[in-house]
Amino acid sequence: MYRTFMSKPWRLNSDFGFVAPGEAGVNFITTIKEPNNCRIVSWNTLADRYIHYHRTERPYTERRIFSKKIRHALLQQSFQYFVGIDVDFMCLQEVDFKVARRTLVDRNSYTRLLTPTGHGHGDTRVDACCIFYKSENWILLGKKVVHLDDLVDQYGESFRRGNFGIIACFQHVSNPNRRITICNTQLYWNEKSLSL
Repeated sequence: MYRTFMSKPWRLNSDFGFVAPGEAGVNFITTIKEPNNCRIVSWNTLADRYIHYHRTERPYTERRIFSKKIRHALLQQSFQYFVGIDVDFMCLQEVDFKVARRTLVDRNSYTRLLTPTGHGHGDTRVDACCIFYKSENWILLGKKVVHLDDLVDQYGESFRRGNFGIIACFQHVSNPNRRITICNTQLYWNEKSLSL
């Protein structure tokens, strides 16, 4: 059984300070994880490179959230919260990989799959889509990276965004009959164009 257990990882407290999950009574989990369930988080973490867009488009947003230092601390705290509630798979979009790697891979033994990045050279992305998973519980059976620019031939140049997706199939370590396929991608939303 799969349940959505959170919609927004951070919220403002009464003093307009930012509160990450698990802090000051913030708890998004409503039930204990059952033995045959798994927990999946999908979250667009908003890569540092794109913050300037949000500063101008959201003038009434608390300005401190755009501070790289504050954001990275909140991201690490949120990732650690997900580890603490026994999340099996974390699907992250627009992730600055080094922030997630420190908390999830280096400190908590998650394994990661990520889409290609070109470090911003040419028309490539600096951010990635990642699937972090608990390799102590799940075995990777196979993966495929999908280049979404392949849709350009079918739908036109407006679909050229440099985005990738990743599809991965996993099997549970203790029960080979438990398998799951996870897909993660970054989609582009354009309010002014119905086709995007």
